[in-house]
Amino acid sequence: MATAVEPMRGTKLSVDFVIPGEPKGKGRARSRIARSRDGRQFVTHYTPKNTVEYENLVRMAAHEAMCGEAPTIHPCRVRIAAFCSIPSSWSKKKQARALAGDVLPTGKPDLDNTEKTVLDGMNKIVYRDDSVVCDVVKSKRYSLTPRVEVSVRELDGEPA
Repeated sequence: MATAVEPMRGTKLSVDFVIPGEPKGKGRARSRIARSRDGRQFVTHYTPKNTVEYENLVRMAAHEAMCGEAPTIHPCRVRIAAFCSIPSSWSKKKQARALAGDVLPTGKPDLDNTEKTVLDGMNKIVYRDDSVVCDVVKSKRYSLTPRVEVSVRELDGEPA
């Protein structure tokens, strides 16, 4: 009886990229009532435009960083560092404290919603599905340059 052999694995995935601009959280799915051609009503669901656009920005940055590599099926660790812009209405002193990390961004977007948008945007590009993500390290800070820095590393364990 022949046994299936897993193809030899090359180097582990290690990819870093930056998503420029203000971090954005995943918007809630919306619903609306629509009509079919025969006039019957039904409920349809859609993702908000802002979320779709931001996920596309994530896809573009991830695609460029992958340099033609195939998406991994192996367990991964993802590091997400979200950097929000400092409100211009704040005093110079408070802005300096925010840059030093003494004042932290506790407003929108929620860090977990930003994580969801980034992970979903990398589906089928960095990994086959975000279900392979086993470890996540995330942070949110202020910066003069708003962005999200993403780092993905394959882990040593084998997929289930």
